Amino acid sequence: MSGKRATGWGWWALLAVLAAGALLRWPFLVAHGIDDDEFYTLRNTEQMFGQPPPPAVLSWPVTFLAGRLAAEFLGLSAASIRLLPLLCGIAAPWALFLLGRRLVGERAAFWAAALTALWPWHQYFSGLARYYAPLFLLGIFILERLHRVLAGGTTRDRAWLTALVLLAALTHTTGLLALGGGVLLLAPARLCRLGWRGRSALALLVLALVALAFSPFAAPVLRVLSGAGGRGYGGAHLLLSLAFNVSLALVALALVGLVALHAERRDLARYLLLSSAVPVALLAVLAFFLEEVQARYALAALPAVLLLCGAGMERVLRPFRQQGARLAAAGVAVACVLPLAPGLVSNLVDGDRHDLPGAAAHLAARLEPGQVLVAEGHSTLGYHLFGYLRWLPAGCGAPPFPRFFGDFPPPADQLLTFTETRADVRLVLPENMFAAGARAGAAECQDWIRRHAYVEARIGRRRLDYHHNVLALFRTRWGDGA
Repeated sequence: MSGKRATGWGWWALLAVLAAGALLRWPFLVAHGIDDDEFYTLRNTEQMFGQPPPPAVLSWPVTFLAGRLAAEFLGLSAASIRLLPLLCGIAAPWALFLLGRRLVGERAAFWAAALTALWPWHQYFSGLARYYAPLFLLGIFILERLHRVLAGGTTRDRAWLTALVLLAALTHTTGLLALGGGVLLLAPARLCRLGWRGRSALALLVLALVALAFSPFAAPVLRVLSGAGGRGYGGAHLLLSLAFNVSLALVALALVGLVALHAERRDLARYLLLSSAVPVALLAVLAFFLEEVQARYALAALPAVLLLCGAGMERVLRPFRQQGARLAAAGVAVACVLPLAPGLVSNLVDGDRHDLPGAAAHLAARLEPGQVLVAEGHSTLGYHLFGYLRWLPAGCGAPPFPRFFGDFPPPADQLLTFTETRADVRLVLPENMFAAGARAGAAECQDWIRRHAYVEARIGRRRLDYHHNVLALFRTRWGDGA
């Protein structure tokens, strides 16, 4: 491909990879069981016009409004709430090519689009009824429009940028990260006098104030500031998790692209580096103190990384193209993309989803009156066990209703009651919960399970791609002295 418009095989190659991206995402509309986050999205979509509306709807209305509109035509289902993420996931490679070619050139934009279409993490979130695929798409538009504003821009550019940032914030608070470090390049006369350190400190202060203005971020931040909580290893864990999910292959290509762009267009390299690195650094700092910060919060800032990946791929293939070695270039391209294949296949199998329908079927045949049921993600298990429209009566009900049905971990006073009354308790947990439980504040409950329960069943099977994708069903045993 050459020039400003793709010609010849270029358009066919572009259409092929974009069609492949759509085909890799389409099954998510009707496949796979609903997970815990999606269940709450489903509930909030149903209740968004209630009085009072759910807090999440008030904070981030875009996803729920789109789900509600789709539900009016498709019915309230996983398909209706996954429709917006799916459409955004299919559109993202197109948008990255069409807008990215103005920034990094057509060949690099083509490879950025191709890598996005074949990127397992983006594929996964394109089929999940949450905010992240829409945020990635909005991040593409914000990245390109902010670059226009930095280049001088027009009133129209600034108006579009403001509208896009507002829409991203209404989709999820982390949509503000799409501005990334690019805002540090804004240089009004007074800000120029501050220097880089002053502008960086000002940007972090503004982001901190914005975070405190939104209740989902304010509560954990205030909890840490009050001394009530906070852990020190979350920042390193977030960076490792982000590198793993982005994939080491794409990280390597992004580094190659950064070096190549820095040699050719230093200003653009700096812009893409700041746009991708500053949000990740901010999240790492927050994760150092908080437990709630996740790697996926960086999705709005990752279009810059994918453009760097595209530039890296173009630089790797350039010598082969210049020598006319098309077959060798194709082999190198396949070698660069091949590490993404296992993730794509794994997501199509079922992704990182536990077999809650299997656990529900196991329990339905065994629950008895008077028993207690505790489960990680108990609402979604209840969806499979009791049905979406069937509410669990408080303290009563015919089998298979338990006497009590609650979330994991139970509070300390509840554990004490279980022990004193020798209650017949079943607990449904991911098999790796013991590894992650200390970070989740469940160490006391873990110790209680070790002393008073045994493994009654394991639901699911271990897999090479998700080797912890198994549910463990514990049941209490009360021996002498227990």
